[in-house]
Amino acid sequence: MAISETKLKSKCCTNVQIPNYNFVHVDSLTNAGGVGLYVNKKLQYTVGQDLELPIDGCESLFIEVKSNNVSGKKCIVGVIYRHPSPNSQAFQLAFTNLLEIMHSEKSNYIIGGDINLNFLKYQIDTHITDYVNSILSLGCISLINKPTRFSSTHQHSPLDHIYTNIIDDNTTTGIALYDISTISPFLQTLISILNVPENTDQKFAV
Repeated sequence: MAISETKLKSKCCTNVQIPNYNFVHVDSLTNAGGVGLYVNKKLQYTVGQDLELPIDGCESLFIEVKSNNVSGKKCIVGVIYRHPSPNSQAFQLAFTNLLEIMHSEKSNYIIGGDINLNFLKYQIDTHITDYVNSILSLGCISLINKPTRFSSTHQHSPLDHIYTNIIDDNTTTGIALYDISTISPFLQTLISILNVPENTDQKFAV
């Protein structure tokens, strides 16, 4: 389970542990942002510090989950929070470079988070159009195509994304209705992607 905008600090005393899950996180230097992953203790994984996006105004966290599938392909799970900024080109370049690395290594991946890029502006905003075309050219698809952020004063927008290169009939993606916040949680449920032990939930939610 992936969390964006954790707003945790190194001296935070809040108990954020969930039974049977390890919690790994990257905190923000500001009062907003931060990301975390709850990882089922039945899964074998390593934290991919070399995959973190090396740019300001962004927190990212990636883990490499060991797969028991015959193919032996590793699966990378990541979460990103990009702080709102009109200048998104540095993020777009860094993320596209990361996708190129994973594409060249033939890695499966699932990456989600609050990216703060409105895909409804595709073919309207040149930067958004170029970004979407770039990730599509690398076999990366965005699974969230409906608004996840709602506002009474602005157009509803899909600022939260899930990216993957995994095409599987046993994948379910959705947006949860959550009317106490302007941001809706969303999820992806994976079946038989990692072939982990039975009775292990395989869910990716932000």
